[in-house]
Amino acid sequence: EKALTRIRAQVIGLLRDDGRFDEALKQVDALIAAHPNSLEPMMEKARILQAWSAREPKHFEDCIAQWTKIRLLLGRLPKKPPEYYDAIYNAATCLLQQAAATGEKKSALQAEQLLRGTLTLSPSLDGPETVAKFNALLKKAVAAQGRKVDGKV
Repeated sequence: EKALTRIRAQVIGLLRDDGRFDEALKQVDALIAAHPNSLEPMMEKARILQAWSAREPKHFEDCIAQWTKIRLLLGRLPKKPPEYYDAIYNAATCLLQQAAATGEKKSALQAEQLLRGTLTLSPSLDGPETVAKFNALLKKAVAAQGRKVDGKV
């Protein structure tokens, strides 16, 4: 059953890749309703909303909310899986994209706070590659607020 759920989520991902966001969202919502504790459909829903937001910025709020839901769910685990850091990174990415789309610096500040908070609580995250990704995005968040980025953020 787990494998079938994962396969259905991947098929829904193909709809996302084709830009058929409405249809993909309906199918992933049905999959989540059938398997409310399965992580893969929740992640796929966030990816759909993120891709859709890139085309239609009105979906950023839903996208950020979905990544946040995943982050909070996985944050309860004693050992954080890679998906936890993925959710944080993608939420911060969406906040930065939202700031660029709206011209509002508040979202860039929220992205900075999310990234800094995570790096403070877990400085090594789930490995050096993730730390490097977080730091690069953190520099973008600071720059998006009109602040100077110098050396280490």
